[in-house]
Amino acid sequence: MFRNLKFVLWFSLCIGFLACAPEDERTDEQVQLYREIDWEDLVPAGSSVTDLLDKYDITNLSDTDPKAIKILNELREAWDKSPVVTELDQEQVKIPGFMVPLEFDDDSIVRFLLVPYFGACIHVPPPPSNQIVLVETSGLGTEMENLYDAVWVSGTLSIERTTSEMGSAGYRLDAEEIALYDGLGFLN
Repeated sequence: MFRNLKFVLWFSLCIGFLACAPEDERTDEQVQLYREIDWEDLVPAGSSVTDLLDKYDITNLSDTDPKAIKILNELREAWDKSPVVTELDQEQVKIPGFMVPLEFDDDSIVRFLLVPYFGACIHVPPPPSNQIVLVETSGLGTEMENLYDAVWVSGTLSIERTTSEMGSAGYRLDAEEIALYDGLGFLN
């Protein structure tokens, strides 16, 4: 009986503590939980972005060699059709990366490609489409001064293939939050 009394007292204290705790003043719309993902999460299991390269010996080819050009074209075509992870469709995610601007509004970047490393899509060839995410900011935008910085982008991820002059994206992310990346989380 004494042991039950201790449990009842402990349980009552816990309930009382929770009842007295200050309420979260944010609304449900303001409380967004994003699943943090990495670039590897965008590649289906058993798939590799380098599979095609493994079948060629490119060590002695120059950039102007017709064989190299043929391989590059074949690689580009395959990478533009890279498989995506369909289970991520409509997921609330947070992913770090670098911006490749596509559309501007005054001093803000309002549409961009998010890529896993700096300089992707500027140097040939761009990454596979499952390593490029089209980000729509819906007026949120991000400052031009952040162009060379890594950023976190949070929002709803969907499976959507799009092509631009900078590369083909296998995913689209409707951004709800964009912030500078510090390797651990948000800077601001």
